[in-house]
Amino acid sequence: MQALRYKPDYLEPNASLGDVYRNLGNNDSALYYLENALRMKSDYPQALINRGIVRAIMNQLDSAMSDFNRAIEQKPDMLEAYSNRGNLYCMRGELDKGYEDYTRVIQINPDFKDAYINRGRVLYQEKKFDQAINDFTTYIVKAGDRVEPDAYLMIGRCYAGKNDYKLAIDYGEQAMQHGHAQAKAFVDQWKSMK
Repeated sequence: MQALRYKPDYLEPNASLGDVYRNLGNNDSALYYLENALRMKSDYPQALINRGIVRAIMNQLDSAMSDFNRAIEQKPDMLEAYSNRGNLYCMRGELDKGYEDYTRVIQINPDFKDAYINRGRVLYQEKKFDQAINDFTTYIVKAGDRVEPDAYLMIGRCYAGKNDYKLAIDYGEQAMQHGHAQAKAFVDQWKSMK
């Protein structure tokens, strides 16, 4: 903040403050500082991604898509741009395009774990359960101790989709052990179908 008092046209403090306000959930302030940064330097992919995220949260979906597309044009190997654009495509129901973006992320960096869970969710929605299980399992391995419990539940839901309620229950119980708040309801439902 101090740097902006003396020189309001500093690029980095504007971009950094935009990111800080985005993380705090203050979208109006985030947008203000990110737009300042982009006025100073229009070819700033990280600021475009951050502004795109803010715009998506504010339900400005077309503007968010434009930001993600511009970031990709400026830096074609930017994982965050593809990942966030994939999320936006999925929000719009364009699962095939979301799948393509998550796959692109994995091609660029196979260790980007979130792409696996996101692509797994797309595959689950498309009822491609074996492929989804593979992506969720890969995510779990790559995430290590920082695994989202939803990955276990999603594997359980895949097995339930295949009518294998024993494995569905096993994975649902693992989700419960990892603290998933809704897993018990799924497990109880699967037990009644067994």
